[in-house]
Amino acid sequence: MPVPECFKTVWLVDAEFIPDVPLCHPVCLAAYELRSGQTLRPWQNQLGDTPPYSVGADSLFVAYNAMAEFGFHLALGWDLPIRVLDLYFEFRHRTSGLEGWPPRRPRKLLDALTFFGLSGIEAVEKREMVDLILRGGPWSVAEQKAILEYCESDVLALRKLLSAMDSE
Repeated sequence: MPVPECFKTVWLVDAEFIPDVPLCHPVCLAAYELRSGQTLRPWQNQLGDTPPYSVGADSLFVAYNAMAEFGFHLALGWDLPIRVLDLYFEFRHRTSGLEGWPPRRPRKLLDALTFFGLSGIEAVEKREMVDLILRGGPWSVAEQKAILEYCESDVLALRKLLSAMDSE
């Protein structure tokens, strides 16, 4: 699954939000551009009216279960990315029918990392951060920093996972 050279930019993105109906409440996001190494970590008051990265036809948007990031975009009134690589569905495809991976077995990011022998944030720490986000604000400066670091840790995990899937 090599990333084609036809893309001007390749953005790996993870967003944190508080789920709600019909749309979520955005908290922050982290994005990493694969070729330039540019990293973005805007907090909710820095998100603006348009995505801070390209979502046009010359850019590839990479996420794990991109529906969450799409909801984030919609809640902010942002355009959706045109070209998307969802590593969740790539992982589902790779594990479909494998022994030990029945159809209903969860396929979370941590499961994908483990499958490829990669490390990621510990499940307990992940649960603590999700609980902190779902608690809602206001968050202290230290909590905001921790949430942004947690969000970026998923982008770093995406980088590792994309590389592992690309090398197979």
